[in-house]
Formats: sequence, structure tokens, C-alpha cells
Amino acid sequence: MKQEYIRQVKKELQVPQKVKKEILRDLYEIFASAQEHGETPREVIHRLGSPKIFAKNAQEPFQDILKRQKRVLIFMTACFLFGAVVSIGLFFLTRLHLTPENVIGQSDSMTGILVSSSLPLDLLWLFGIAGCIFLILTVLLVIRLIRK
Repeated sequence: MKQEYIRQVKKELQVPQKVKKEILRDLYEIFASAQEHGETPREVIHRLGSPKIFAKNAQEPFQDILKRQKRVLIFMTACFLFGAVVSIGLFFLTRLHLTPENVIGQSDSMTGILVSSSLPLDLLWLFGIAGCIFLILTVLLVIRLIRK
């Protein structure tokens, strides 16, 4: 009877796993304390109410925290998505307006001067890399939001 009640409470709880474990630990303590004081599991269940009511009452204090966390995750997701769009957009914009390799001063004819950088990587690629990182972070946050 006690195990069935606890299993039903666990099923009704709509909180993260960490909070769920804490609530269930408290519920086990309630049953243990009641048994020490001579109360039967049936009496404890009657006192606590249905599993649905107990779960609702137990998770109520955590609802404000969970709502705040969800808002923060949504804000972070929007920021990362914005960062991804801006970075990838800048990357493609810079790629569209690059002059051909052997042209100086926007002329159409070939020249004999080679302009190159001593850097091993074109810095404009950092926009593309940053955009991809932002996009990956956005996807991870959306997955986390869906799981919550």
C-alpha cells in the first residue's frame, strides 16, 4: 500500500528529477516517522490525501523557481539564436563582397602583386565558426527546454 502510494506520487510529480528525489525522500521520512509513532500506512495515506493532491502540494513551492529557470532558458536561447543569425549573416556578407584574389583596387585586370596574410586562418571565418557554435548552443538549450 505504501509503495503503491509513493509510486503514484512519483508519477504525478511534474518537477525535475533532483526535486522529485527530494520530495520522495521526504515522503519516505513521513512514513517512517509515522510508523515510529504507531500510525499505520493507511492512516498516513488518509492524512496526506490522494497521490495527485500530495504531489500538487509538494511541488507548489518549486513552481516559481521552475518558471524563473524556464524564462532564463528561453532568454538565453533567444540570445544564442540572435548571435548565430548575426554571426552567420556577417560571415556570408563578407564572403559576398570579397574581391577576387589577384585584383587590387577593384580593377578587372590581373596584377602581379600577391596580397596575403601571415595568419594561418582568415579572420572572417571566425564569424562562421562563432555562428555554428551559437547554433549548437541554441539547439542544446531548445532540447533542455523541451525536456523541462
